Amino acid sequence: MANAQNSQNKKLASALNFVSFLLLNLTEKEREEIKQILLLDAKIFVDALDNKELADKISAIAKQFAYPLDFSVGTLEAQKKPQASAFILYSRFQLQPKAGVPKTLISWEVIKPDSKRVLLNKRLFGYTQFGKFYPGLMQRYSAVKLGKGCISVSSQFAPAVIAVFKQMKIPFETKEVFEVA
Repeated sequence: MANAQNSQNKKLASALNFVSFLLLNLTEKEREEIKQILLLDAKIFVDALDNKELADKISAIAKQFAYPLDFSVGTLEAQKKPQASAFILYSRFQLQPKAGVPKTLISWEVIKPDSKRVLLNKRLFGYTQFGKFYPGLMQRYSAVKLGKGCISVSSQFAPAVIAVFKQMKIPFETKEVFEVA
């Protein structure tokens, strides 16, 4: 059992070594054509777009590698026999959100003097005077208070909120995020 595990670890280490060597010897454009590289049993499979030139270049790079390898290049969908298990040695990460809204987080520290802090709070959160409520930017742009000194506003309305901070000369920080529901 220990010998089988040791042998599997050596195969995995050698395969990872090859993947690193391969990726270093490919151009950025060629790397973009590779979806993933898998270790299927003892064979390395490069899941790439159907490109003969790329397959030839990978073969040439494999011949330069220090250890002999069993590998193939193709598309995973074209594989005849389904694999029960595989190690993913390389996979291109692509963030493809299905739905969401770009948001801007705006944060600020304690504001002194108190009159400046109160004026900012009135402009952001609104205020009530003589029984009538006057809405602030938070209500107007459906912004959300995340905590003390931090709000989240839709990125399209962020310039209007940021303008208030700049007008009042209040130091602030912004972060662009993507909110996924």
